[in-house]
Amino acid sequence: MVDVTLFYNVYENLRTSLALPSVAGPVPGTRIIPIVFENRMKGETYGAEISATAKLTDGWNLVGAYSNTPVILGVTFPNVVSPYLGLYARVAWRPRKHWEVAVVV
Repeated sequence: MVDVTLFYNVYENLRTSLALPSVAGPVPGTRIIPIVFENRMKGETYGAEISATAKLTDGWNLVGAYSNTPVILGVTFPNVVSPYLGLYARVAWRPRKHWEVAVVV
């Protein structure tokens, strides 16, 4: 069995934080760092995933997958581009009905 997925997501009003200059605290020798939280960031993700499952025998399965998902975020869009590439492999053996032994790479 082979599964293929294509997707595109748009995000708006993502939470941001900004540290302002520190000010003197109420106790001598301490400082307070004000932090302002706002919903100013935008972003988008898009990509593709493909996975395949092979039933080798009654008790053995093999699964492999590949994913490519760039993430673009920023207040002044685009600001940060973070590519994500993923590979996944799994071999599973079922010696009994409610038992499974698997190796994941």
